[in-house]
Amino acid sequence: MKKILLSLIFAVSSVLYGQCKIEGASSAVVGNNVSFSASVMDAQCQDCYQWAVAGANASIISNNKRNEVLVNVPNLGEATLNLTVLTKNGVQRCTKNIQVVKDDKIVVREDKVIVRGDKIIPPCDIVIQDFKEIKYDDQTVAFFPNIRNKNYRYEWTAEYTYGSPKTYDEKVSVFENKPLNTIKKVQLKVTSNRCVKKLVKEYTSNYWEIFNQLK
Repeated sequence: MKKILLSLIFAVSSVLYGQCKIEGASSAVVGNNVSFSASVMDAQCQDCYQWAVAGANASIISNNKRNEVLVNVPNLGEATLNLTVLTKNGVQRCTKNIQVVKDDKIVVREDKVIVRGDKIIPPCDIVIQDFKEIKYDDQTVAFFPNIRNKNYRYEWTAEYTYGSPKTYDEKVSVFENKPLNTIKKVQLKVTSNRCVKKLVKEYTSNYWEIFNQLK
C-alpha cells in the first residue's frame, strides 16, 4: 500500500511539474533586458507567480509576481531562471537556463565550449600551434607541423617573390626556394572532422640568406 501511495505521489508531482513551462529564448545578448513568460494552467490569482534568477549577475527588473517577467543580464555566463506558481492543483515549479553571450552571439565558457545562440559547439580539436622549416637541399625547403596527426588533412601554400603560389597536401611539404625567387609566405591549413585551422608565416630574403648558411 505504501509503495502504491508513493508511486501515486510521484506521478502527480511529475504531472504538476510538467505543466509548468517558461517561454522565452535560451540565449541573451549581454547587457540586454530579456522578457520571459509562464505557460501555466489554472494559476490561483494574478499575483500567484514567484520569479527568481541566479548566475551571470542577472536580476529581475519588473514585478516578479506576475505571469511575465523582465530580466537584465549584465555579465557573460549562464543564468538560471526559476519560477514557482500557486495553482488550483497545488504548487508548480520550473526552471530555464539562459546563456548570456556577446553581441556576435559567440562566447567561450570556462570549459572551452563555444556557445552560439542556442547551439553548443565543441571546441576545435586541432592541437597544432606552429610549423617549422628545415633545409632539404640548397634550393629546397621542407616544412612540417610541430605536432603530426594522421587524422588531420594538411594543405600547404607557398607564395613566392615572383610567380604563382604552389601547393602541397601532405603532412610534410617540400618547396623550391631559389636565391632569385625566394618564398615570402607559407600557409598551413589543417582540417579535422570538427574544424579548420590556418597558420601563416612570412619570410624575408635576408632570413633565407642566413637560413641557407646553416648546415
